Amino acid sequence: MTAPTGVPIEAYELHDVDTGQTWHWEKATTRDLVTEVEEHTGMTLTSYNGTCSAYGFKLESTCDEPVETSLPDCDEEGITHGPADPAPVQALCPAETGESLWCLGLRYGGGVEVVGLDSGNICYLMGSTMELGTDLTSFAWLDHYVYACTEPFHVLERLDLTTGDVDQSFTYCSAVTAYDQGLLTRPIEEVTPNYEDQLYSYPTYRDAECRNHALHVISDAEGSIVGIDTHDHVLYGIHHGLNNHWVSQFSMPTGESQGYTVLDTVAAGIGGLSIVGDDYLVANLSGTENRVAVFDLATGMELWSVGVSQTLLGLECWQGS
Repeated sequence: MTAPTGVPIEAYELHDVDTGQTWHWEKATTRDLVTEVEEHTGMTLTSYNGTCSAYGFKLESTCDEPVETSLPDCDEEGITHGPADPAPVQALCPAETGESLWCLGLRYGGGVEVVGLDSGNICYLMGSTMELGTDLTSFAWLDHYVYACTEPFHVLERLDLTTGDVDQSFTYCSAVTAYDQGLLTRPIEEVTPNYEDQLYSYPTYRDAECRNHALHVISDAEGSIVGIDTHDHVLYGIHHGLNNHWVSQFSMPTGESQGYTVLDTVAAGIGGLSIVGDDYLVANLSGTENRVAVFDLATGMELWSVGVSQTLLGLECWQGS
């Protein structure tokens, strides 16, 4: 390392720190490395640039103005949201939201759609800049915001259903759902060892941005849980692998197992689920069977299904008036 004459150089060494793939600012390993360095030095990072194949780099000053940052103010208290607000969706898709059951679903590439569960008709609500992968199986809907774990770095993003604006956090997750007017997420393997049985809850989006979470450990999970939803302090999870037609149940916040429900008519994997009131479990089968099915929540018996022309990602469903 070299510097102009008169500029002091201070070098610090960190041991037992996994630098991982730190050429992307959005990578979890990058953010963790920055945290380690800041804690070690007592200083704050003011700029960043990364590449995967550099043999050197040069720091240059191009302006005297402070650089704007998207990092959150973690001393500021977050805003607690209410439950999902269907009004913006109902205004744009009145026919589909007038059916007995209807669902909000995301689509590959970032779009948002509404499907009526009486007719199977789909209403295109809006596009967005969120990068959504085909493995997305759950998202959260609070107030007029949709929260999803986006590609390619599995970061939590928030979409405003009234404006289409998207905010990106530096919180990493593989699945998210609404829980107790806040957010409940599944961590990712790169950040959290033994992530299969762990969940993080955040009272507000600001807590998620600042990684201020409560840990919940779920017990007796039969394999990896890839999609989640909550209702009345019960967590419902769908499986990846052999038991992909099971829906497990866990008491929250303790994570204690309450057994599982078998959806016998499901032939392949479930691409998302939504619990509607005390009666219905809606399963997204659009990616495997081109349909969305409604089941009895208590027994797992299929009540009806509708064919759909689009592959939906996740589901958040609502009972019509």
